Amino acid sequence: MPPWPHSRSGRAARIARVLLLCVLALPLCSVPLHNPAAAYTPQESRMLMQIKEIAPGFGGILERLVFQRGFARIDCRRATEKIYDWILSSQYPHLPLFLESLTETDVAMLVDLFKQDSDFLSSPELPLFEELRPMGQYTVLGLPFKGEFFVLRGNDEPPDHDPAGEQRYAWDFVIMKKNSMFQGAGDANEHYFVWGAAIRAPAPGAVVSLMQDTPDLHPSDTTGGADANQIVIDHGAGEQSVIRHIMQHSASVSVKQRVNPGDIIARAGNNGGAGFPLIHFQLDKSKQGKQTPMQARFAVYFARDEHDQAYRLVVSGIPARGQFIMDVETAIGAPAF
Repeated sequence: MPPWPHSRSGRAARIARVLLLCVLALPLCSVPLHNPAAAYTPQESRMLMQIKEIAPGFGGILERLVFQRGFARIDCRRATEKIYDWILSSQYPHLPLFLESLTETDVAMLVDLFKQDSDFLSSPELPLFEELRPMGQYTVLGLPFKGEFFVLRGNDEPPDHDPAGEQRYAWDFVIMKKNSMFQGAGDANEHYFVWGAAIRAPAPGAVVSLMQDTPDLHPSDTTGGADANQIVIDHGAGEQSVIRHIMQHSASVSVKQRVNPGDIIARAGNNGGAGFPLIHFQLDKSKQGKQTPMQARFAVYFARDEHDQAYRLVVSGIPARGQFIMDVETAIGAPAF
């Protein structure tokens, strides 16, 4: 047996080695509050169990992200508490289906969003939306249709939506299949997939204006000029939805009638210089009879770029030209209500 362990110099060397190991291990042992926690607290365990009971797939992804992939910081754990509270307070009737439809990327985005101080709410119509008032928008807008649509023209895009014009922040939506808006020759409105599609109220309000007597034109015929059939819905707080080019005599509402989100109000048509069937939508500020276009945002929907296959969740966004967008009910396969 070598003598060094029993010598003073040997003991000193051994102590020095132990001290060195402790110093090296210090960053791992001294975990600040914002670093990953070693284990779940009983409260966190109960929260995760309840979330998994409501939506097993979503709960599993959330657990992996928060506790196994470096997300287990104090701010992420607090975000998990906020997600839990939001789930319990949600009024959305298909919430489990919505949660189960989210990809891992979507869930990671939710964790990041719930770290913020913004308020995220839900309603019987929308499972998740951000409080928009700090951005200057009071109306929580759902998409004005059900199904998959293509953003043919985004807002603030000249020449169709000129920055200096009254339609600056408008969108034009069509239905696209196999990279085409129509089947056959496309020389009749009936050839277009969007022709006659149901247009729905994007938010609660009252119909304040309705024009539906202008005849629909053949595709490429723009002689109708500005005489577009349209419906204007007042949502309060000085904000109004304007839906143009509705099919002649297709309105299922009348002036002064109140509408609820998702109500069918008309059908997609082709008049007023549209050139072919489409759904034109914009949100305007209205004050003393004067309307000013505003940069609006839609609440919770799914979107993908033209060349992508996978949809991603958008909690609050501005659909961009060339995107496919889809409402929540279509995305999760739940019945529309």
